[in-house]
Amino acid sequence: MRYIIYWELNPDVNFKDIAKAAAKLTQEKKYPLPGQKILGWYITSSVPIWGVSVIEYEGDNCERDIYKSLMTWLNEVPNVFKSYKIAPYLSIDEAIKVALEI
Repeated sequence: MRYIIYWELNPDVNFKDIAKAAAKLTQEKKYPLPGQKILGWYITSSVPIWGVSVIEYEGDNCERDIYKSLMTWLNEVPNVFKSYKIAPYLSIDEAIKVALEI
């Protein structure tokens, strides 16, 4: 199942610490977790810094894996996120078809 994650970084956390954590988690293959595929991972140049991740989760434990992924980041960098929202998504073409069916 495909999910989009909106996240806003906590401005009180040093950005270099976050970047080091991201490098460590990806190099050690702790993020993404097995069964997760990053389809997109984008960051903005606005302040506060925010971005979106587009992730595909596979398997029967999708909900558990979503939570574990978040906990992996929070364990590595406590309070890293000021805001974190995740939801399944549709392409705009799919959304229009669904809306027109109703």
